[in-house]
Amino acid sequence: MKIFVSNDIVWINYGERSRLKFLPQLTTHLYATFGAVETSNVQEVKTILTEAFDWRAATFENLVKSTTDPLLFYCLFKYHECSILLWQRTLTGEDIAETLGINEDALSMNRRVLKLALEQCCDVDYTGQLNVSQERLTHFDTIIEDLLFVGDELVGFGQYLAEIRMLPGTFTCKLSESQFDVTRPADVEGVVGCLKAQAQIDYTRGIMDDNATGDLKAALQRCMGINYDATCAMIVYKKNIIIKPAGSFKV
Repeated sequence: MKIFVSNDIVWINYGERSRLKFLPQLTTHLYATFGAVETSNVQEVKTILTEAFDWRAATFENLVKSTTDPLLFYCLFKYHECSILLWQRTLTGEDIAETLGINEDALSMNRRVLKLALEQCCDVDYTGQLNVSQERLTHFDTIIEDLLFVGDELVGFGQYLAEIRMLPGTFTCKLSESQFDVTRPADVEGVVGCLKAQAQIDYTRGIMDDNATGDLKAALQRCMGINYDATCAMIVYKKNIIIKPAGSFKV
């Protein structure tokens, strides 16, 4: 699903096709692993959610690595740039839900998943030159839509696992041959909804630590031997190698 916002901005997101493709696959995998089950036991729920998370993560990685064609990387990079341009419009006070029909929460998730995909692309050795046609762009748009759906679900299951560590006993998993549901009791669901709404308000009142980025870089170097600046530059470095020889074109 694409919205052509302007000459410079294209919005892409997943739709029912991706949902109908991957939800049954996850259910089939979990059913083959655990059988029919309905449980609120903390350890059992944690085991099922972890398996679901791991399956999503593997599926996401397989989608990224399903091709060595550089056009996938190019499209991911361009769509991520477009998502940043849309985010910049929200900073000016524009309500993009009203003007463009784009939900701001969906935009945030879109940026997050596209960045994750680009990071995974750093492990792919791309071959050949950019070869662009409408048919090929449509093909890679389909892969990116799938990545956006699976990535959204991956983040969601990560949040489930984080929540179960903070609030054990709040989830029930119900699994059958054709359906997988994760639910909370109604009273807990109401509390979680209020907390999420308040978090949005609190976010606007946040205080930025000007030294936080520098402290993070130093800690990564000290504790893990990771040069933050060199690592973050990998995506741009790869982009320059792939894109510069072919010039630019619109997605």
